[in-house]
Amino acid sequence: MQEIVPDKAELTIQDLVSVARQGTQVGLSFKAKERICRSRELMAKWVHENKVIYGITTGFGAMCNVTISEDDTRQIQENILMSHAAGVGKLLCLRKQRRRLIKIYRMTRRRAIFRTLLLGCKTA
Repeated sequence: MQEIVPDKAELTIQDLVSVARQGTQVGLSFKAKERICRSRELMAKWVHENKVIYGITTGFGAMCNVTISEDDTRQIQENILMSHAAGVGKLLCLRKQRRRLIKIYRMTRRRAIFRTLLLGCKTA
């Protein structure tokens, strides 16, 4: 089966169509995975050092001035994910599949900090 690894090259309209219509798989390069892991380790270090980081060691919105302890940072991150969680159900429509591919592409190109399992794709 064909696979697209979005962090290796620019994403094209043909890539989006291939994922949405032909079932092309989306992968993650080893280099991108390493970059993600390094960012995650750095974030863990900052949390341990009690650095103030919006949404990580502080609350959100009106609660942005509330500091969260290192012990509670894990729980707040889980709460955020659960508040945005979606169950497994019908396959995504074509438009949503394309959006997901673009999101994966953007996350791997930027300095986003997250766990690779959030992407839901395998390492190429």
